[in-house]
Amino acid sequence: MPIDVQALRDDLLDLKLKSVLILGSSEVMRTKQVKGPLALAHLAVLTPSDEEKAWLEAVIKTGVENADTEHFKRLVDHAAEHGSQLAVILDPTLMKLASISQLKTAVLDATKYLKD
Repeated sequence: MPIDVQALRDDLLDLKLKSVLILGSSEVMRTKQVKGPLALAHLAVLTPSDEEKAWLEAVIKTGVENADTEHFKRLVDHAAEHGSQLAVILDPTLMKLASISQLKTAVLDATKYLKD
């Protein structure tokens, strides 16, 4: 699904952040579709390890019902320990998981930037 990356970038710049964690589909996290424009705007962009990307992709495919909220929380907390100020979530399933995971890190529901 296409993403309005310019609007996302502008909103993140308005928040005066230095570093964000991007969470979404494998494609979103692996390609420069989102990371490139954010990096050009001098935002540090963190993404999970390949193992964590595979875990997130499985959650997206199977739903949050059986997802390990503690695992998700550790993933987001780990990024925060490495400088992430905000988790930018670009998938509705992962956003649902974030909402039930009691995260300490601030979260941006970036699904509003998804274009139909």
